[in-house]
Amino acid sequence: MKEIQQYLLKLEKCFPEIPQARKKLLNQLADHCLNIRKSQSILRLMYVCVHNSRRSHFGQAWGAAAAGFYGFKDVFTYSGGTTVTAIHPNTVAALKRAGWKIIKLTKGKNPVYAGFFDYYRQPVMFYSKTVEHELNPIRNFTAIMTCSETEEECPLVYGADFRISLYYDDPKIADKTPQQNKTYDERCRQIALENLYLFHRILQKT
Repeated sequence: MKEIQQYLLKLEKCFPEIPQARKKLLNQLADHCLNIRKSQSILRLMYVCVHNSRRSHFGQAWGAAAAGFYGFKDVFTYSGGTTVTAIHPNTVAALKRAGWKIIKLTKGKNPVYAGFFDYYRQPVMFYSKTVEHELNPIRNFTAIMTCSETEEECPLVYGADFRISLYYDDPKIADKTPQQNKTYDERCRQIALENLYLFHRILQKT
């Protein structure tokens, strides 16, 4: 989609703003992904946070979009948590502002959304679920921990062949404040930028 392409093209010029400490972690993750691609064709990334309502969905969304932006067709992204809540409406709204086409498919306390970043690719399905949910992989996947709380509540991610901590500040601190949209947009952008850097690094070293 044109809006997503433009969003990512602008972000591609912003890699220098990523702190070196973060780049070190992202480079480590990229090296692992490269090793996986050498041994098998499919790369599975699961983004994890406790409630699977904000940061992990941003991760799943932008992991898929960044992989698609650089032409990877064998990358699958997932998200999960330790408890089931719902994807937060502010998360959905931030993704829409960034250019995602998002359609609400079901109603209820934990609605399902389909998110489109490219009409020629499968949509990303957004709804809250646990790490162990039947639609998440049970082996041969990489766990990306997006919040520090998961280290305490989810010390082990069974089936993961690699686990890395990439913590992000929780945008919920701005819920129902004048800074709400700005804070969500900043977190959405940060996670998009770092996923873009990750797949750019993988492409460079492929």
